Amino acid sequence: MKTSSKTATLSADRTAISLLGISKQELRNLKETDHQTFVELRTFLLESQLEAKRIEGLTRLAIKRLNSL
Repeated sequence: MKTSSKTATLSADRTAISLLGISKQELRNLKETDHQTFVELRTFLLESQLEAKRIEGLTRLAIKRLNSL
């Protein structure tokens, strides 16, 4: 696994723990008992993080353009 992929995966795990209010152990248990749900959750969180970064970039671009008027 590439370092950037590993970092993103760890970030998604931390996000799941934070947003869902679950422990690391509960996340591990989910991975072991219902792997499909775990994968779907992680995928959703990774996609959400990418979308948030995209929106942040667009917002910064809009602010720069407004400031240059």
